[in-house]
Amino acid sequence: MVRIITFGSCLSRLTAVNYVKLFRGEVLATVMHNRSDYFLDRYVDRTLSLPDIGFLRRHLKAQPEKMSADTNSSLILNNQTAEAVGIHSNKNGLNVFKAMDRSPDIIILDNYFDLSARLFVHQKTRERLFFHKGYFDIKLDDWSMDEILPTKMSVENFHRIVDWFRTSARGARIYFINFPSNTYKDQPSRAARHLAFQEAFVRADIGIIPLMDVNPSFQADVPQHFKHHQYCAYAGIIKGLESSLSKVTA
Repeated sequence: MVRIITFGSCLSRLTAVNYVKLFRGEVLATVMHNRSDYFLDRYVDRTLSLPDIGFLRRHLKAQPEKMSADTNSSLILNNQTAEAVGIHSNKNGLNVFKAMDRSPDIIILDNYFDLSARLFVHQKTRERLFFHKGYFDIKLDDWSMDEILPTKMSVENFHRIVDWFRTSARGARIYFINFPSNTYKDQPSRAARHLAFQEAFVRADIGIIPLMDVNPSFQADVPQHFKHHQYCAYAGIIKGLESSLSKVTA
C-alpha cells in the first residue's frame, strides 16, 4: 500500500486524499500552516523557539462545535507544534517525524503558504507564528505581522526542504505542485509571484507540476480551494509521473 506525506496546503493534502481514493494507499501525515522559513528554523535548524502556546490557547475565542479543520484556530496552533505538526485533522495520523519512520513512498508538496501567508512576529522575542489576532479574546499588541516571503528565499527554502525529505525518507518519490494563480481575479502582482517561483524552482530529481489554469467549473467559492475534480486531476498527473520518476530516484 502506498504511503503518502504532504507538505503545504489543502492542495497537496486533498491531492493525496484523492490519490488514495483513486489508486489506494494511506496518508500518513499532512503538514499544514507551516511556512517554509518557519519549518526550517523550528525543526531543521532548531534556531526558533515556540511561543507560549498554552497562553494563546487559553485566550482563544469559543468556536462552533462543527467547523472546517482549515479554519479551526486551535488546530492551526497545534499544527505549528512539534508534537502535532503533520497530524492536522487526521485522527489516525502521525506527526511528520514519526511518519518518516514509516518509509513513505510518496511526498507531495505545494507552495501556497509561502505565496500567501504573513506570520506574526513577537517584537521582543522575535518568535514567529501563523494566526489571526481575531482568534483571541485579548489584544496581542506585542505581535506585528511580517511580509510575504521573498521569492528567492522561498525557492532556497524549498530546495532545503526537498533535500531534508530526500535524506530522511530515502527512496520516496517527491512531487511539487506549483499553486495555481488564475483563481485570483485581477491580481497581477500575485500571478507574477506564482510565475517567478515556478521559473526559479527547478530540479531534476523530483516531479514538478507546473502552473495550471483551473477550469471555472472546477473552481470553488474561495480562490485557494477547488472542487474535488481538480484534486483528482493532480492525483492522476502524479500517478502518470511515477514510472519516470522512479528511474530518477532509483
